[in-house]
Amino acid sequence: MLLLASVPMVKPSDPERGEERRRRRDPDGMWVAAHFSGTALAMVVLAGLVVLLTIVVLLSR
Repeated sequence: MLLLASVPMVKPSDPERGEERRRRRDPDGMWVAAHFSGTALAMVVLAGLVVLLTIVVLLSR
């Protein structure tokens, strides 16, 4: 989920920075997004909540 959210943040005119960002990882294997802004994080959380809510609604039918 974090990877999907960080990809659109990379400017098309700056492909090297995106590759460099993708190569760096933390020990858990999660992708480290350098300069990951609070608004992007909020969008990821919101998208996750919407997906979870949709799954719950579909399963409860």
